[in-house]
Amino acid sequence: MKPIGRSPAFYAPKIADGDASKSSSSKSLKSRSRGPVVARLFGNGDAKAKIAELEYQLETERAHSSELGGKLRDATARAEDAEGRLEMYRGRLKEAEKDVFKLEAQIEQTQKGFDAGMAVAKRQIKLLEGMLEEEKKKNK
Repeated sequence: MKPIGRSPAFYAPKIADGDASKSSSSKSLKSRSRGPVVARLFGNGDAKAKIAELEYQLETERAHSSELGGKLRDATARAEDAEGRLEMYRGRLKEAEKDVFKLEAQIEQTQKGFDAGMAVAKRQIKLLEGMLEEEKKKNK
């Protein structure tokens, strides 16, 4: 941001050297600075400009911090919502893991039953094949 400029009344008038001899009042203007006179009339222009600049910066920073505060509140609300959903999904995950373990146990049990049935069937097949061979030998 550009600083606010000074009023033209702040600057001392420039008097030519030839004009200074014409009037005594112009000598007094040239010899002394108009700064304090103008400062008394219009206040300190530099300080006012600096104050105005700082006030503007303060307002912009307040607006920016207010905007950031709003974003922070939104982010906090979204984070809390996400945490709530996370807890819900954790509960679901535990239940699903229990179901998976139950199903794995059932599959294991079924596999054991199937393996036992296959072993029995193989023994019966061998027994029947043996009996068939004996019958073939008897009939010959």
